[in-house]
Amino acid sequence: MKFKLLLLVGFVCQIGFAQQNHVVVLNPELMPLNDREFNIIKVIDNRTQRENLGIAQKGMSNKKVAAVFPEDFESYLTNTLEAALPSKTEKRPLIIKVDRLHISERTMATKEIGTCDVSLEFFEEIDGKLYSLGKFKSLIEESSVDVTKRHGNRIMQALETCLLEFNQSDWQLADKKLHLEDPKLLDHPQSQLVFDFNSPPAKGLYLHFDNWLNQTPHETDGFSIKPINENGKIPRYQVLDERKKKIKFIYGFSDGASFYLQASNYLTGGNYFVKSDLIGPYLLFKDQISDPTMAVAFGAIGALASTKTIHIVLNMQNGMITFLNKANMADLLSDHPELLSIHENSKKSLEQEKEIIRLLNEKLLSEPRSQQLSESMF
Repeated sequence: MKFKLLLLVGFVCQIGFAQQNHVVVLNPELMPLNDREFNIIKVIDNRTQRENLGIAQKGMSNKKVAAVFPEDFESYLTNTLEAALPSKTEKRPLIIKVDRLHISERTMATKEIGTCDVSLEFFEEIDGKLYSLGKFKSLIEESSVDVTKRHGNRIMQALETCLLEFNQSDWQLADKKLHLEDPKLLDHPQSQLVFDFNSPPAKGLYLHFDNWLNQTPHETDGFSIKPINENGKIPRYQVLDERKKKIKFIYGFSDGASFYLQASNYLTGGNYFVKSDLIGPYLLFKDQISDPTMAVAFGAIGALASTKTIHIVLNMQNGMITFLNKANMADLLSDHPELLSIHENSKKSLEQEKEIIRLLNEKLLSEPRSQQLSESMF
């Protein structure tokens, strides 16, 4: 009994810690780049998804939390690069536009894989005009037992790769290759792109959340969808390439009408996809999983006994994925008291949860309600 109590106490403490953001700290000393002809004086954040750097996994249960810098993205990255590359008076001052800086984790059977994907564009301001010197990309991937602690190292490595490639390019031949960009970019970065919920989603495979948000699939054809678990309670799917081999390491895919989320985004070892029931500011999915509390506290027996059908929501603003339990539903509806009241007075069935999320999406999109709630549902 004492052992079970200790497990429960440890789990509660872990949950409290896991709900916090994961703060990624950068070490300027990891970027020795002495042979250069430029200074970095400013960083412009042009990422599509600016809410966080990606999703990290925390604690025993691999709780998904947002990864963030300790300070504002632009100022923190500018200060880090200035510390890593001290200014030299004779060097040309340049500006970096960050089109992408995204970290992710994948949990495998015996290890974790941590990834950092960076895309930068370099600029020089001449006579009040902003000129592009070239775009550079880097993808860093590492595997270990726990990759969360090394996100900062991978970011610095990816940034250094881009800086080295830029430094070795012919960027100094300005008169031959510079092309003018919008000078307002300095003060008014590109607006975050808004997902068009009134149009069908673009068909294709999506590597990361912001690819899905930006509707920029990695591949648009050459794949097929295979239903699995046909006799089970919840439909699940695999996606196959042209050779009929499973495509595994993607965030999700779209068939042009629905979005299919890889279950590993919310469930360790979830090597399958679930289909969206709703697409809107909150995407709604359904799966049959074990209650995380029971699984951690009482092991396999508790997990087996607590297997149930549950809704999962994907927040299209920040990429966070949440199980729709009582506490999370209350938090989700905290700014919408009329919907919260309807939910609290309902029987909280799956059908009612779906209707609440549909109404929430409808409200967030400022669309008139197409129908009133049926009295018989609640």
